[in-house]
Amino acid sequence: MTRLLLLAAPHLRSLALIVSSPFQSTALISRLFRTSFPNMIDLTISGFYPFPSSAGKFPKLKSLHLNGNTNPVGLFQTNCLTKSCPSLRSLYISGLQVAGPFAMELHEALKGRDNVENERDVDTHDLPPVELPKSIQRIVVQAGIPGDGVTPSAALARLKHKVMMERLGEVESSSIPNVGGVLFAVRKSGDVGPSDIYRSWIENIG
Repeated sequence: MTRLLLLAAPHLRSLALIVSSPFQSTALISRLFRTSFPNMIDLTISGFYPFPSSAGKFPKLKSLHLNGNTNPVGLFQTNCLTKSCPSLRSLYISGLQVAGPFAMELHEALKGRDNVENERDVDTHDLPPVELPKSIQRIVVQAGIPGDGVTPSAALARLKHKVMMERLGEVESSSIPNVGGVLFAVRKSGDVGPSDIYRSWIENIG
C-alpha cells in the first residue's frame, strides 16, 4: 500500500483512504502525511489517524475529511494544518466521541483565545496557540453515535458525550453567519462507514 501511494503521489488529485485495522492505520496514515502530494485537491482519511507532521506536503489541498480519531485534541494547537495544508478551504471531522477538550480547542481556534477565556473563565495561556489555515472557509464536525451500555463507565461516557455536543452547539449558535470568517456547522450524530466515504468520493470527483 505504501509503495502504491508513493508511485501515485505526484499525480493524485483525489484520494479516499480507509484503514480499518487499528494496528496498521496510524503507521500507514503517518507515512501518507509525510509524502508529498503536489496536486492533491481532495483527501479523505478514515482510521485512527495522527496529525499531518510535515510542512508543504499538500500545497494545493482544498478539502480534507478526517474520520476515526475520537478526540483529535491538538489538531489546531500544533498548527499542523497551517503548515501542511496552506490552501485548505474545507475541513470535515467525523467520528468524535467524548471529545470535550477538542471542542474547547475548536472554539478557541474559531473565536480567539481571549474570547474563550472571557466566556468560560479559564486560563489557557500555558497551552500552545491555536491557528487555522488562513484560507479556511468552512469547518463541519460530526459526532459518532455513543454506546448504549448499562455500565457506570458507559453512562459516564454518554454524559461526557452530551457535554461535548453542548459545547459544539454553543460554537455553532455563535457562528451565524460565521465565527472569525469561517462557516462552522455541526451535523447530526451518525457513524461514517466505508460506503459513505465511497459515495462522497464519487461525488467529489464528479
